[in-house]
Amino acid sequence: MVERYTARLDPDDEPVGVERTVATRTDRIAVSGRIDRLDDRGCELVVVDYKTGRHVLTADDARGSLALALYALAAASSCTTCPAARSRCLSATR
Repeated sequence: MVERYTARLDPDDEPVGVERTVATRTDRIAVSGRIDRLDDRGCELVVVDYKTGRHVLTADDARGSLALALYALAAASSCTTCPAARSRCLSATR
């Protein structure tokens, strides 16, 4: 899965961030976290979370991840030029 994602990346494009701390707050909560990689894909931020484990994670795992959703929200709120963010969960099995 990681290999498929990285094969589509332009080697001349640097990630917006690697091991980057992002944070945001609402009226009720403040959240912060460290994301593995943040890519700018045509004015859309992509939060990439690398996972290692015994089983391959699916797109449903990424969609159901509260942490990834919060990272995407925080990344979008910290970037004034890219108003939207989505998340990807890439796994490398052992």
